[in-house]
Amino acid sequence: MPPKKKDTVVTFGATPATAEQAESQMASMSLHDLDHGSTEPTPATAAVMESAADNSAASEALIEGRESGSDKPRNIKRFCPKGHSHREKMPGCLDMPARRPIPVLNEDLKLTPLNELDFVKNPDKLRKEHNNLVKDAPGFVPHTYEQSIAAKSKLDYHSIRTNIATLEGGPEVVSNHLKVTIPRGTVLYEYRVVGLPSQTRRAKRRMLIRDMIEHNEELVRFDQESAIATDCFDKVISRIPLHNEVPDDEAEKDIEVLDTTVRHYHPGDGKPFVDIRLKLRFKVAHKLDGLREFVEGTNESYMDTGAAEAINIVIARSISTHADIFQAGKKRFYYRPGWTSLEGAVPESAGLMAIRGYYASIKPAMGSVLLNVNTVTSVFYQPKPLTEYLDRFHIGSNSPSFTLATANANTADSRLWKKCQEHLKGLRVYVDFKRAAENKIPEIDTDSTNEASIDDVSRRVKTLVGLGNNPEHVFMTVDGVEKSVWEHLQDKYENAKVDGGKDYKTGNVGRLDAPKYYLASQLRVLSDQPYRRFPMPSALTERMIDVARRTPAEDCRAIIGEGLKSFGFNSSDKPPMLEKLGITVSESMVRIPCREAQGPGVQYRNYHQPKDTLTPYNKGFWHVPADVIFEETSQGFIKGSKGSSYVQFFCTTDRFEYPSVADKYVENFINLHNANDLDTLQLCNGQPTFQEIRRWDVDSLKEHLEKFGNLGLAVGVFTKSDAETREKYANFKIVVDQHLGLKSICLNEQRMCGSLGGHFGEGAPVLGDRQLTGYMRNIAMKLNLRCGNWNHRLRPADLLPRHSDTIILGADVTHPGGGSLRFTPSIAAVVGSIDQHFARFLGSMRLNTSRKESIEKMQDMVRDLLLLYHAQNKKLPSNVLYYRDGVSDSQYALVRHHEVGAIRKAFVQARAKARIITPAKAINITTVVVTKRHHTRFYPQAMDAKSITKSGNCLPGTVVDAGITSPYYSDFFLLSQNVPEKNYATARPAHYFVLENGMKLTPRDLQDFTFNLCHTYGRSNTAVSYAPPAYYADRLCERGRLYLQPLQDKAKEYKGLSEEELMEKAKAIFYKRRTLDEEKNPWHENHDRTMFWM
Repeated sequence: MPPKKKDTVVTFGATPATAEQAESQMASMSLHDLDHGSTEPTPATAAVMESAADNSAASEALIEGRESGSDKPRNIKRFCPKGHSHREKMPGCLDMPARRPIPVLNEDLKLTPLNELDFVKNPDKLRKEHNNLVKDAPGFVPHTYEQSIAAKSKLDYHSIRTNIATLEGGPEVVSNHLKVTIPRGTVLYEYRVVGLPSQTRRAKRRMLIRDMIEHNEELVRFDQESAIATDCFDKVISRIPLHNEVPDDEAEKDIEVLDTTVRHYHPGDGKPFVDIRLKLRFKVAHKLDGLREFVEGTNESYMDTGAAEAINIVIARSISTHADIFQAGKKRFYYRPGWTSLEGAVPESAGLMAIRGYYASIKPAMGSVLLNVNTVTSVFYQPKPLTEYLDRFHIGSNSPSFTLATANANTADSRLWKKCQEHLKGLRVYVDFKRAAENKIPEIDTDSTNEASIDDVSRRVKTLVGLGNNPEHVFMTVDGVEKSVWEHLQDKYENAKVDGGKDYKTGNVGRLDAPKYYLASQLRVLSDQPYRRFPMPSALTERMIDVARRTPAEDCRAIIGEGLKSFGFNSSDKPPMLEKLGITVSESMVRIPCREAQGPGVQYRNYHQPKDTLTPYNKGFWHVPADVIFEETSQGFIKGSKGSSYVQFFCTTDRFEYPSVADKYVENFINLHNANDLDTLQLCNGQPTFQEIRRWDVDSLKEHLEKFGNLGLAVGVFTKSDAETREKYANFKIVVDQHLGLKSICLNEQRMCGSLGGHFGEGAPVLGDRQLTGYMRNIAMKLNLRCGNWNHRLRPADLLPRHSDTIILGADVTHPGGGSLRFTPSIAAVVGSIDQHFARFLGSMRLNTSRKESIEKMQDMVRDLLLLYHAQNKKLPSNVLYYRDGVSDSQYALVRHHEVGAIRKAFVQARAKARIITPAKAINITTVVVTKRHHTRFYPQAMDAKSITKSGNCLPGTVVDAGITSPYYSDFFLLSQNVPEKNYATARPAHYFVLENGMKLTPRDLQDFTFNLCHTYGRSNTAVSYAPPAYYADRLCERGRLYLQPLQDKAKEYKGLSEEELMEKAKAIFYKRRTLDEEKNPWHENHDRTMFWM
C-alpha cells in the first residue's frame, strides 16, 4: 500500500562516523570534463530607422515572412482536426507546416520501407487535433516570455524532415548508442522535494534528501525494493505511485505525500543549527507509451514533460549501485579503479588524479529510444591526509626539496603560497579524530548524547576555507585567554592526533572573519571531489589530454567492455530497478546508415584553373605548394594602401628560452611574410629588434606604443603561456584593438619551438632563415585576414546555387568563466559574409545580460552587417543562411522567434538607412543550430585503409541523418575534420538542427555545402570541425572577453554590486570609445572592415 501522508521527524546525519562512509555520502556535482575528441587549432554606421518605415506594408510582410501584398504566410498548409482541407482558416483548424512521412528504424536499426510505416498506411494519424495543445500539457503553465515561446513552438514546428540523404544498402558506421526497450504501459511517477534551502550546494541537498528517505519507514522499504530513485537535487522518481489515486480533473494539482522535519541541519558560514521542514509532492505521471509512439513516428504531437529525464534518473540510480562507480554530475559516472596520477606536471598538480568514466543519457531518436554512452575523463583530488598535499606541493624547480609543509607563511614565496591556498580552498575535509563534547549543541533526542552528535559524519565533514601558519604561531582567544592553536587543541581534545602536527600549517574550516583551525594532520581530504580551478595550468592540461586520449577502437572497446560491465548492463545480475520496470538496454552499439560527402576544390590566386585546383587530400586537409599566392592581398597594414610597412617586436622582461636564436625568429617571420605577396615588412629604423617592455598595464602599454607613429604592425612576443602571460596578452590586445587601431599579431616561443618537431634537439635549435615555415605561414595567413583580405576560396561549383544573392551569418554567445564576478555580462557576436565566395566575414559585437543565451541586440548587429554588405555589393541579399552556435534544444524556439525575427526587422532598418526605394522582396531565411558539445561519436565499421583516416576515424565528410536523429525534424551529424595521426583521438562530429528552411535547400544540398564551407576557414589548410561562420563568431566572442579583463581586475572593488550596477561598469570598460548611451562595436574604427580577431 502506498504510504499515507504523515508527519515524521528525522535527525540530520545519524550515521556511523567513518571517513569511508563520509566519502560515499559526499559527491560534488560540478567538474571540469575532458571529453575524448579533437579540437582545432564594422563601423557602426546605421542609426535607428524612421518609425514610418516600420509601419509600412512591405516591412510588415518581411517581418512576418510572407510575400508583399499577400495575406497568407509562406510555406503554410491548412490542417483541420476533421481532415478537411481549406484555403482559408476556419474555426477549429490550425496552421501547420505540411508534413511528409519520414523513414524510421525497426528493431534492428535498419531502414523500414516507406510504404510499410504505420503513419503512411494511415495518413489520418497526421491530422490529430492540436487545439489547446499548450493549455492541456500536464503540469505546464507558461509564466515567462521564454516559457511561452517554448510552448508556442509546438504549434509552429521546426523544419520538418522531408526525406533523408542516407540510403539503405549504402555504407554504415557504428555509433555509441545502445537501444533501450521499454514495455508498453510503463509509468514513472515524479515527485518534488519542497522546502530545501535556497543557495544550498548539491552535496548538502544530497544529504538532506537521503536523510528524508532513510528516516521514513515506507520510503526506506521502497528504496530497499528499488522502487524509487532521486537526482539528489529536488526530484524523486518512483515506479509505483506513492500517493492515493485522485480524480482526473485533479491530476495536475500538487499532492502532498510526506511532511518531514530534518533537525539540526547546519547551513554553514557560521550560521546556527536549524530544523528544516521538507515536503514530498506529486508532480506528474510520465506515461512512457507517449515517448514510444513519438520515436516510432505515430505521435507527432507528443510533448515531453520530463519523461526522458525521469528515465535518466532511474538509470543513474541503477548505475550508481555498483561499488566501484560514483556519480559526479547528472549524467557522468566514474570508475574508481580507473585512475592515473597527474602529480609532477606543475606545483598545482599536487594530489591530483585523472579518473576515467562514462557519460550516459537517454535520447529519443528515429525509431527507437537510445542510450548515448561516451567516455569521459576528469580531474579529481586524491583522498589523502592534508599533510601529504603540503608535502607534495613543491616550491619550484630550483629547490624541489623545499615544501610549504616546512615553510613559514610570512617568508615563503608569496606567489607559491597563493597558489597553494587556491589549490586547496573549498575542498571538503574530514576531521579524522574523535572530539570531546562542546556542550553547546542541543541534544538530538533522549537516546543521543552531545558527544555522539559532534562525531556524526555530518559534523565531521568541513569545508577548508584557507590555510594558516604553524599552530604555535596562530593565536586565538578562548574564554578571555589568548592561546596558540597548538595549546588550544591539546587542552580541548584529549583524543586529538597531534604527533608531528607542529611542523605543518593549520587548516581553517570556519570563516575568514571567524576562523576555526585544526592541524593539517587532523584533516583528511575526502574522495570524489573534482578539480574546479580555471583556467587549468597549460602543463596540467597537456598531461590531462595525454591521459584521456584514446583511439576510436580503444574508445569503442572501453564502452562495450569496462563501461557496460561497470554499469551492470551486460551481466546476469541486472540493475534491480530497471529489471522490475522491464526496461532493457542492448549490449551492442547501433549500426546506422551514412554517406560520404565528396568535398570541394580549393583555389588560390595562382591555382585557379581546373587543373591547378587543390583537392583536399583524404578529404580533410590539403598541401599548400611553396609558390602559392594568397587569393586576395590588395589591402596592406596601413589603412587604404599597400606597400612597405614598419614592424616592431615587443617582448616581456622574461628571458627567451633560446636567446641565441631569437633574431632568427624575426628573420623567419619577415621572410615568410614577404614571400606571399603581402605588404613588405621592414624593421623600424634606429630601433632594436626587440623592444623590452617592463610594465604591461594598459596605460603604460598605450604610452609606449604611441611613440611609434608610423607603425604598421605591432608584434608581441611571449615566452610562456601561464596566467600572467595571458593577462599581458589581454592588455596588449586592448591597446592595439581599442585604443590605437593597430594591426597586431602575437608570437609564442614555446609554440614556435614546438613546431620544429624533429629539428628541435636538447640544446638551442639550429635555425635557418626558413626553418619555421609551417608556423610562420600560418602567421602570414592570419595577417592577411587582419588586413582585410582572404587567403583561399572554393570553386564556384562548390557554392550555393544562389550564392551571389546570399549572406551567411554566424552567431554565438560566450558566458563568464569560473571565478568571474557575479553578474559579469555575457558577450554576443554576429559575423556576416560580404563577398559571393563566402571567404571574407566582418563582425559585430555587444554585451549581453549575464548568462542569457538569446542575443538581445541581434537586430542592431545584423543591421550593421547588412549595411556593410550593401556597401560592398551595392545591394542587399535576398537569402540568409544563419548558423547559430551554442544553444540547447530547449532554446530552439527562442532563437526562431526572437533572433530570426530580429533578422527580418534588421532588413527593414537597413533598407531605410541605405535609402533603397525599390519594392521589398520577401527574405528567405534558413536557420541552422550548430552544436559541438555533445557525446555522439562514430566508429568505422570497415577498417580498411580506404574507409578510415590514419588516426583510425571515419573519413571527413561522413554524414548521418537517420537512426540517431530526430524522428520528425530535419537534423544531421557531419564529421568534417581530419584528426591528425599524432593525436590519435576520437573525432567529434558536429550536430546541425534546421529550425527553418526558407531557402528550401534539400537535405543533401545543405549537408554538402556545409561540408564545403568547412574548408573555407581563413587561417587553416584543413577542414575545421564545424561551420566557419559559427567558428568565427566564437573567436570574436573570445576576443571580446579580453576587453572585459579590467572588470575582473577590479573584482574586489565591484564585488557586491547589483546586476544593473555591474552592467554599467562593464559598459564603461567595453565601449570605452563610445559615449555612455552609444552601444556599438567596442573596437577602433580601423578594424571595422577586417577580420582583425583572426
